[in-house]
Amino acid sequence: MKIKCVVIFLILAYMICIFPEVDFAQLDATAVEEGNISNISNMKPEISAPFIELTQTATITYPNINIDFDIDDCTYENSGIDVVSMTKIDDGLMFQVQPTINEGFGELKININSESTILQDTVYIYNTGEKMFFDKISKYQAWYSAMLYLYEQNTEDNIIISEEEICNQYSTFTAPLIEGTPIIQSNNSDCVIFTGNIVWETADSPKGYEPTLELRNALIEIGTKDWRGFNEIASTYTDDLGNYEIKVDSNNWSANEKIYLRVNLKAKTYEVSTFWFFPHYFYEYDLNQNISNGSTVAYDIRIKCDNDEDIYRATYVHQAMTIAERFAEAMGFESDNFIRVVYPAESGYYKVPGIDYPISLSDMAFCYGDFDNNCIAAIGIDSYNNTKTIVHEYSHYIQCSLGNFGEGLPQVLFLSTHVETNDNYEQKGDKSFAMHLSYAEGWGYAFSVMAQLYYLGQYSSMLNQENTIETSINSTDDHNNYLGEFQEKSVKTFLWSLIDKNAVNCNIDTSNATLDYQLPWTPQEWWKMTTIQGTCRLPDFINLIENESYNLGVDIDYKQIKEYIADKLTTYNIAPEITSISFTDGDVTAPPVLRFIPNGSVSYPNNLIVIKIYDSNYQLLAESEEIYFNAGNLETFPYTIPQSVWDEFMERWECKSSGTTIFKISIEGYRNDDIDEIYAKSGPYYSRFIDLEINIPHNSINTYIDENSHSEKCSDCGYVASSAAHNYGYRGYNSTHHEKYCVDCGYVESRSRHSFRLDGIVGNYNRCLSCGAMIYVGGNDIYPVQSEPPKDPSEETE
Repeated sequence: MKIKCVVIFLILAYMICIFPEVDFAQLDATAVEEGNISNISNMKPEISAPFIELTQTATITYPNINIDFDIDDCTYENSGIDVVSMTKIDDGLMFQVQPTINEGFGELKININSESTILQDTVYIYNTGEKMFFDKISKYQAWYSAMLYLYEQNTEDNIIISEEEICNQYSTFTAPLIEGTPIIQSNNSDCVIFTGNIVWETADSPKGYEPTLELRNALIEIGTKDWRGFNEIASTYTDDLGNYEIKVDSNNWSANEKIYLRVNLKAKTYEVSTFWFFPHYFYEYDLNQNISNGSTVAYDIRIKCDNDEDIYRATYVHQAMTIAERFAEAMGFESDNFIRVVYPAESGYYKVPGIDYPISLSDMAFCYGDFDNNCIAAIGIDSYNNTKTIVHEYSHYIQCSLGNFGEGLPQVLFLSTHVETNDNYEQKGDKSFAMHLSYAEGWGYAFSVMAQLYYLGQYSSMLNQENTIETSINSTDDHNNYLGEFQEKSVKTFLWSLIDKNAVNCNIDTSNATLDYQLPWTPQEWWKMTTIQGTCRLPDFINLIENESYNLGVDIDYKQIKEYIADKLTTYNIAPEITSISFTDGDVTAPPVLRFIPNGSVSYPNNLIVIKIYDSNYQLLAESEEIYFNAGNLETFPYTIPQSVWDEFMERWECKSSGTTIFKISIEGYRNDDIDEIYAKSGPYYSRFIDLEINIPHNSINTYIDENSHSEKCSDCGYVASSAAHNYGYRGYNSTHHEKYCVDCGYVESRSRHSFRLDGIVGNYNRCLSCGAMIYVGGNDIYPVQSEPPKDPSEETE
């Protein structure tokens, strides 16, 4: 037993090393990230000692509160502890306290109410009768600190407390209120059947009542107990309705052994732990019945939640994680990794920009680990019913299990604050980390919202709390508030718009039934496309789609969704935005001037573009080389399309019979930095496509139709602009004949002999009265000598 406790102690020491108090000031703060800061905030104090003797005093200090308050603004409630004095010190508050003679739990609740600002906190204590132990988060952690201290005082000759006593004490004061009585009935089987249904109450429902919900994905164990603890005989998980059934042979236990049923807050991929290293929470019932083969033990369990107890709050945490686990499983996720969900989590300080006083992590959460069966999600004490945040943290476990969290991100994230509206590149000074971080957080947000909506009907009483499900993120935000790919807000709104059928600023007509594939995607399609292994950053996702290097089991023509993707990338200031295209004096044969806004973050806007011109079917006709420019993210930048690009386009455009052709122009935006890392250039981010209507004259010629008319026809596309009767004229054919022909299309109607005036000879020439040819009559013909005389025109055909 001593060895076991030493191991526990070493684990505790290790956890203290990797989770030091000072480092908790830098933890991932999802609640801050989600914008849930209110004027009521928990703060955590400095305590002069982890425990004191009953004859001693201790100081509890809240330094640097940094709000204007008077001592009259401060009140407190105390139990099991006496307050000797309460003093204002500089910008803080200090209490001097001493133990009472009462053994057991106690607490000191502090309240500072100054104008519109309210600060609250609770310090928990446990009195052994000789010493009083303090904890900033949970009364059970105060108790466990006391038990661990007592256990470490054991010697071979003097056992102060045993592990069994510790377990018995824990079981006593955490014993949950369970309603229901096991009913034993006979059956015809050769085994014992344990069956039933488990429901629990959500004691802080926003509607003011306590609805019951099925306890889903909970581990049910049947077993016995001895001095070593619980011995599992058989187990199963509750289903989606909270039902369970276990069949087991009664020969697995002796006749004098009691049979226990445990309801564990443990699921297929996670468990909710009491402390950093302590076993998971469980509800236990001593069946205490004479059970043998041929019996059915029907036990419908009703768990009456009391939100002042950690075990009941942990039930919320478990069921929120179950939403995430069920949804991931429904999407096809499988993993051998395991995530330990710690509730309540340790605390620390967090400084929010614009807020002077410290914010603790008690209402926040984070996920950390190397994801080789060594992952921890820590849920702050006040976040037990923050479903959105808890599901979000599970998403990080999914990303790491798939290899999509980003290189080194789990370790860096643990020591990195992030706020959804910040520019992560500017804040972190590490581009590759910033790109991984913004995508990981954006993906996690969309996953959380989608999972909750997926099961909204089953969890409505649990989810219908203020700000739990937010889906209007892309319809209420100011366009100029987005800071490109380095901002979590921009990435999460982009990813969510791929699934949100109510997303704004969509230029695609999704009612067009001729398209083989359209957005918004179904949850399954969204999941498959965004969880391909190696999709760690937004450019990974964009390139994955364009290259079509995936297998969805459905036929997706990327060309048909490219405009939708480009529209969203532009809407959220990730891609550049073309504001106008203009030609000089209307001359479409000369390159036009593009005016565009680079977008991207304020400090790191896109600084490189590639111009691309497509036909109406998104076939690429021409593209430019990489073009560097220098402009702020919201500046309008003019650029003339290179002559070589426009020439290439003009050579490849397809002549249309209408004479007017619609082309599409987009620019790919990049951010390229002179840094020595693999992700120095990010992108491409496609701008919203701009339709360019050009009326280019046909390459028209007059073409013979029949003996009565000709047409003006385009030699490229065959378009007939008009038809008309032949426009006849005469011209000389040879020295004896002339011909009647159409001066437009060249059709020859007939040939006839020259007609001369008898007195028209001028020198050696005479002029033909019809064609005007001057015919030499005094010598050789002006025309080449022919081998045979001209044929009669009446015998010729055109």
